[in-house]
Amino acid sequence: MKNSESLALWDLQWNAQLATRYHMYRQNYYARVSAILTASILILMFTALLSLSSGDTEMAGFRLCLALLLQIVENAISPKSSKTLHSTLRKCYLQLTIGLTELSALSKEDEQKFKRFLTNIEMNEPPIIAALIDKSHNELCRVHGLPDQKVNLTWVQRLQAWWFS
Repeated sequence: MKNSESLALWDLQWNAQLATRYHMYRQNYYARVSAILTASILILMFTALLSLSSGDTEMAGFRLCLALLLQIVENAISPKSSKTLHSTLRKCYLQLTIGLTELSALSKEDEQKFKRFLTNIEMNEPPIIAALIDKSHNELCRVHGLPDQKVNLTWVQRLQAWWFS
């Protein structure tokens, strides 16, 4: 009984740490996308004004159209709200991790309570990027000294995980 309680505690701690790491990557990704889009739009608008002041209306119109297109892309993918969502999810998983680290053993009641808390968090989860969760898993294996538990990633999966991290 004691062994199954410690295994359940370990599983919950592992999943909470994995999700925290995953959402940290997703939050950073959306922050980066938001910054790139905003900077690109501002640069295009500024250069359009410079083109307009130099009399090159065709280039100014082209740059304004590009800026408008990027603004539409930004509104469609909404990186700022996605960043906020992943930040909130990361904080929830951190709260779960803190609650779990205060325990030395996990009773059935505690396990059910934490699983309900985990389920409430997961209801707000967007679709998971498998390659990124595998990268997070491998990093967590490295942190905990479990090299034999790592997941092998293809070069495409490594590229996808790098892109979204």
